[in-house]
Amino acid sequence: MSDKEYRLEALLSHRPPMVLLDEALDYNDEFAWARLQIKPTSLYYDSSLGGVPAWVGIEYMAQTMGIWSGSQQLKYKRPIEIGFLLGARHYQCNQPVFPSGAQLIVESKVLFHSEDGLAAFECCIRGADINIEASARINAFMPENSAEFIRRQS
Repeated sequence: MSDKEYRLEALLSHRPPMVLLDEALDYNDEFAWARLQIKPTSLYYDSSLGGVPAWVGIEYMAQTMGIWSGSQQLKYKRPIEIGFLLGARHYQCNQPVFPSGAQLIVESKVLFHSEDGLAAFECCIRGADINIEASARINAFMPENSAEFIRRQS
């Protein structure tokens, strides 16, 4: 393995069953890529639809953003912190459902990241083996100390 850490457990603050991605494919200072396969055991799988509703794509994108954030925190030897999704703009998907068996590639590209934790990402999901295209711009807040931030808001 290279000097990069690709294990999701090392990059995300999420733990099963809330980890919706299967694999971190790559990341650097500007982007993160992930992969997942839709299965009947996938969280949010709806057997009446034969897959996962496309709106869950926003969370796939957010977790891929989390891979980027986690990689940055590891790079600067800081603990992995949770981030907060502030909003998604223009989420569009050409399919209403991600069908069972579909392999999805999720990309999150950093558009903006400030010292105070605000960030914006251009995200997309593409089917590796099926015609699926989804896209959105997602804004997030990644405080330096999420536990302290939550405590102050309570």
